[in-house]
Amino acid sequence: MLITDMQSDKTKNILQNILQKVDLTSTEIDVLCSVLEYRKIKKGKHILSEGNIPDMVFYIDSGLFRMYTTGDDFEEYTFEFNAENQWIADLECFSKKLPTSMNIEALEDSEILIIRYDKALELHQKIPRFTQFSRMHAEEKYIEIFKRNKLLSQKGLTTERRYLAFLENYPNLAHRIPSIHLASYLGVSPETFSRVKKALRKK
Repeated sequence: MLITDMQSDKTKNILQNILQKVDLTSTEIDVLCSVLEYRKIKKGKHILSEGNIPDMVFYIDSGLFRMYTTGDDFEEYTFEFNAENQWIADLECFSKKLPTSMNIEALEDSEILIIRYDKALELHQKIPRFTQFSRMHAEEKYIEIFKRNKLLSQKGLTTERRYLAFLENYPNLAHRIPSIHLASYLGVSPETFSRVKKALRKK
């Protein structure tokens, strides 16, 4: 469903997200809202699957998603969770038009706003400050991923410490994420993760 009304409740949060970083004129806001697509996503559905060439970026208006890859052993390896007021996409494959190795799955019934590849190009041409916003967002995403990978790759860091660090950085997410996906994110089996949680509850 295309959104053309800039006053629509469906655009309120995404506009706030963008306007926190860059200023847009009312005309530019109209252009932006004219290319947005609104979609409801059911829990368990994918908005991106490996092997496909991404042609959309997504803004999460409500709900929760995980990004994961599938290894040669057919195990799923979760590496990112994204919730309300966050953007989610395989930016590299989106920009280079390459097949992705990523999957994006809804962990809750969710609502998203979509910008398609051709519309993104249109926005960059018509709204120079949208290019500035995209660059700022990409830089923030890179820093976030770097910090997370640095933490999870520290030698000698226990599963308990990594889980506590997750709780510290994402205090409002842990109770919404199934344990099997948190275990995958931490790089341990569900059984090991269950033992860690039990040990923490006893402290």
